[in-house]
Amino acid sequence: MVTPLAVDPGHPFPHLANRALCLAVSLRPVAESPLPRATLSLLHVPPTQVAPRFVALPAPADQSQFMLLEDVLRLHLPRLYEGYEILSSHGIRVTRDAEVEIPRGRTEDLMVAIEAGLRERKMGDAVRLQYDPNLPLHRPGHARERARAGPTDLSEEQGFAAFADLAQLYAAVDRPRLKERQLPPHPVAAFERAPDVWSAIRQGDILVHHPYHTFDVVTRLVQEAAAIPRCSPSR
Repeated sequence: MVTPLAVDPGHPFPHLANRALCLAVSLRPVAESPLPRATLSLLHVPPTQVAPRFVALPAPADQSQFMLLEDVLRLHLPRLYEGYEILSSHGIRVTRDAEVEIPRGRTEDLMVAIEAGLRERKMGDAVRLQYDPNLPLHRPGHARERARAGPTDLSEEQGFAAFADLAQLYAAVDRPRLKERQLPPHPVAAFERAPDVWSAIRQGDILVHHPYHTFDVVTRLVQEAAAIPRCSPSR
């Protein structure tokens, strides 16, 4: 799941994936090692689809304790970098431009154009470089240059990055009293009374407010429209 990537004259600065958390590890060679004699290495933290960001620890029944995955990796850095002294390790994270540009004018296959745009998005321009403020002074500029980010794209992040990952704790902690009660969406009375969607619409405008109203009225509209011959695409 983790592969140390050395940065030296023979190994250029690797591509940083969009919104992927990486550890910038400063090294000092102290013994013979099969690894290149580098002073900087990057370690991609496995994404949440591969490993949880919060690793559960043993805890009493009435408590929940977690450890950040990047902190677990820090504890095991000596095993990954044999023959090196670990001087420091700091998190960095690049956010890339996610805009998908569709060619103007007539395109033979819109789906192919969208798929190509999604592939190119992974190599988009860096628009933000988050880094630990304790990162050695020369490292942010080095990382910014290699990530091709502008000077204004640097962003100091104290302690924790990728706040969206906090949502994992919601599912990981089994504490119903700490969670919001599930509220079922309300049916839309105008559609419930009518024999079909079209009859309800003919009676007047209907305001549907999602997610407070059920989304079934939308799927019902599509299903009933598909069953009407004059609404079929072939006609």
